[in-house]
Amino acid sequence: MLLLRVVRVQRRGLAIGWLVFTLGWAVQWWEIINLPRAWFFLVALGCGTAGFVPYCADRLIARRLHGIASTLVFPAAQATTEWLLATFTPNGSWGSLAYTQANDLPLLQLASITGIYGVSFLIGWFAAIANFAWEHRYWTPLSMRAVATFVATMTVVMGYGGLRLLADSRDARALRAATVAPSLPRAHDPTLAAEALDDLYSRSTALAAAGAKLIVWPEDSFFVDKRDEATVLAHAVQFAQQRRIFLTLSYGARLDASTPRYENKMTLVTPSGDVAWQYLKNHPVPGHEASIVTRGEGGPAQFVSPDGRFAGGICYDADFPALFQRAGREDADLLIVPADDWRAIDPIHARMTVLRGIEEGASVVRAAMNGLSIATDAYGRVIASDDYFSGADHTMIATVPIAHVPTIYSRVGDTFAWLCALGLVALALRTSRK
Repeated sequence: MLLLRVVRVQRRGLAIGWLVFTLGWAVQWWEIINLPRAWFFLVALGCGTAGFVPYCADRLIARRLHGIASTLVFPAAQATTEWLLATFTPNGSWGSLAYTQANDLPLLQLASITGIYGVSFLIGWFAAIANFAWEHRYWTPLSMRAVATFVATMTVVMGYGGLRLLADSRDARALRAATVAPSLPRAHDPTLAAEALDDLYSRSTALAAAGAKLIVWPEDSFFVDKRDEATVLAHAVQFAQQRRIFLTLSYGARLDASTPRYENKMTLVTPSGDVAWQYLKNHPVPGHEASIVTRGEGGPAQFVSPDGRFAGGICYDADFPALFQRAGREDADLLIVPADDWRAIDPIHARMTVLRGIEEGASVVRAAMNGLSIATDAYGRVIASDDYFSGADHTMIATVPIAHVPTIYSRVGDTFAWLCALGLVALALRTSRK
């Protein structure tokens, strides 16, 4: 709100605002982006500039409009910018204002209609409304109408969210799900695969004995040479078949000992011993991983069984809302997301994944190494969680509802973001006719 004010009224507001915003971006992302420092500052410059676009739009357009229409420029530009970045850049939805509201479940239910862009719109609109009231001496009839419009909108949004959260998922079909992360230090050395697998199978056996029907291992939980992959999968099939469980392995398959390139892979094995899917990560993390990982296409992974409709992606895949829209359209009951994080993005990365479940109307089971494992229902309510850094066990078990909740977003996709983009163009054209 205050940054928007400075950009609007200061003679050098654009320069001051851009500098403050970009420096703030660099501080926020300092440990999140693993790049050489020179590259980091170039990325900060580019991303900071892109993120500052809504402030520029507000400065150039809103000041030439009158009434409540002027307050719509900034939020429309914010939602449009976030959508463009999430759709057309390798950054995905990182930086979306919606993720700052991770603990406000009534508000986040709006994502079931608009995706994260509606939540970001409301945050931006609050800043614009506050500035509008400030500029119009707070309680003039004009500013009071603007504030009343915003309050009425928020009342409807929060009322919708509250009513949606009254839904009780306890009567739904349920699946006992568990996650288990390696207790041994992970290394990109296939010679350690046998030791890592022994550890994972040993603790998975205990979880299956405790009633788990779905067990998920985290991203890159072990590495194996491509020539040995068939043997590893044969063992997994036997393990799942004997214990009558779904087993999700997520691992690295090294293509050749002479190169660091590998497949970042997730395989789902059914209780009957069938391989339901073999999925390659669609969105490797920009930088080192993207340079050595064979990129998959056509996600998400999907499988329909008598136990429910499963869909999945690997870690960074869940930062791209569009990737999971097909799962929502096909009534997925459960999103399975193996992940490998690091301390700087724990727990925000897990909370980002939870939004995919709200958008698509599905429960989420996220198994994380070096991060937060979490299980939620289709409304984002946490059923169980386990932080890798807070204990030595690295396991989580939860009874997860298996019942798709229809959402508008899963049917219409990013229509709201498109409307924001079109609205922004219309507002700009309106100023050109003045």
